[in-house]
Amino acid sequence: MFDIKNQYKLIPLKEADKKIRQVQKYVLAHSQSQKVINSFKARYSSRKKIRNDGAVFLNDIMYDTQYPNSFLDIWYREDTKKRPTVFYFHGGGFIMGSKNAGDPLGAASGQIFSFADKLIETGCNFVSVDYALSPKYRCPTQIVQANRAVSYTLSRAEEFNIDKNKIYFMGGSAGANLSEIYGLMIVDQEYAKKFTSEKITVTENQVCGLVLDEPALQTNNFQNENMNAMFESWMG
Repeated sequence: MFDIKNQYKLIPLKEADKKIRQVQKYVLAHSQSQKVINSFKARYSSRKKIRNDGAVFLNDIMYDTQYPNSFLDIWYREDTKKRPTVFYFHGGGFIMGSKNAGDPLGAASGQIFSFADKLIETGCNFVSVDYALSPKYRCPTQIVQANRAVSYTLSRAEEFNIDKNKIYFMGGSAGANLSEIYGLMIVDQEYAKKFTSEKITVTENQVCGLVLDEPALQTNNFQNENMNAMFESWMG
């Protein structure tokens, strides 16, 4: 593991957390898409919708009970064909965002549903996953949740017509980092043990690829306190 202190200038963790909570307060006050940070209650009642193209949409399915925001949405088709499945993790610096609208401060905020449409049109299932937000819930909480979300979804593979050998992990920003870390855990058991003692749900042979949209691949190019505070609040 790299030495964080030699990568960039640390600020006191309490100060970092204070900054992050100020950002969260601002987001809740100004965002149309995000009204809560962490909740054990689903934002909407779970229900089944049949789209005009025949695809099924199930929202706010609880995949776990230990942590808040443990809900996912899934788009699939009720036929006999097993389909590739994309698991999507939203962005927001691990401090904001949701499965419904992505990163509230991102350029494509609110575009999760139209984005899913494109993948559904190509013949994929699409799963959008929520997870707990820092600083109240720090790393590795979100990584454990990602594994549990995948495990839960694949436990219903027959119902959702999932081809278990054609799995993709995808994310933007923080979600890209979550996909990246989880992808490495799948191929490196020793690395995985740094985050969780739980069994990793899928194997390398089941995963066709990672799609990473603007992950933070290094910390030494963080040029301001806000980025540092965001990273510190998640890492603790």
